[in-house]
Amino acid sequence: MAILDIHILRACWYMGLFEFGISLPRDYARLEQRFLEFSSALGNPPSVLDAIMWDDMRAGGSRLVRSHVPR
Repeated sequence: MAILDIHILRACWYMGLFEFGISLPRDYARLEQRFLEFSSALGNPPSVLDAIMWDDMRAGGSRLVRSHVPR
């Protein structure tokens, strides 16, 4: 289980792991599964990936994501 909050959503949008236009909570289970698969493929527990994404997005990721959001 993973808890997807805004920093994970933004990081995954930026990486192309989640597509823009998703609808929460409707798509939550599918997004959670993709995040867990990604975490597993990297060989890291979801909690570690979450912490890394949170720190990176806190350091300027919102600016990066806004520059890549389709208009």
